Amino acid sequence: MKKALSSKGERTKQFVIEQAANVFNKNGYHGTSVQHLRAATRLTSGVIYSNFDGKQELAEKAFEWNVERLNASYKSAFQSKSSAREKLTAFIEHPYKMVHRSFGGGCPILNMSTEADDHLPWMRKKVIAAIDTMTKMVGEILQDGIANGEFRPIDVKQTGLFIFAAIEGSIMLAKAHEQLQMLKTVELQLKQYAEAVIFKS
Repeated sequence: MKKALSSKGERTKQFVIEQAANVFNKNGYHGTSVQHLRAATRLTSGVIYSNFDGKQELAEKAFEWNVERLNASYKSAFQSKSSAREKLTAFIEHPYKMVHRSFGGGCPILNMSTEADDHLPWMRKKVIAAIDTMTKMVGEILQDGIANGEFRPIDVKQTGLFIFAAIEGSIMLAKAHEQLQMLKTVELQLKQYAEAVIFKS
């Protein structure tokens, strides 16, 4: 996922992005101060912002990094699976497994979508693009399953959107109630939905 960085400046910039990513994801844009960023990076304000036009650009880069990590996390969960059925099942099961990994603050798409909608119009396009990427990822699995005869001829776009929306909703509920079991509840319902609507007998 990481690209080789040729200069010290590029390495410092990437380091700041990676350290800031969890800070913004936990605290939000408005809740993140320069003191938070200094504590996370152990760098001075001057060094942090010498690589960016300001807080907005750093927040955008941090969100992009979080989304890149999220996408890679989901892909790693199903890429080794041989059938579309196994891939879709792995995708559905991934949110519960993901919470045990290093992803401070929860799903970055969910977190940023709320703040962007209300206060950060300049971030909305990036959030929408991230949602589109995730629903496309599900859609590709569904399309493959239809093509190879594993799945029924469903509406790929609508079904992919429904699955991702259900997953995001389960993350929101589990986080609000501090009950991870809610992820498992929705996971079970999605599996039953897949059996009844998507998978061929």
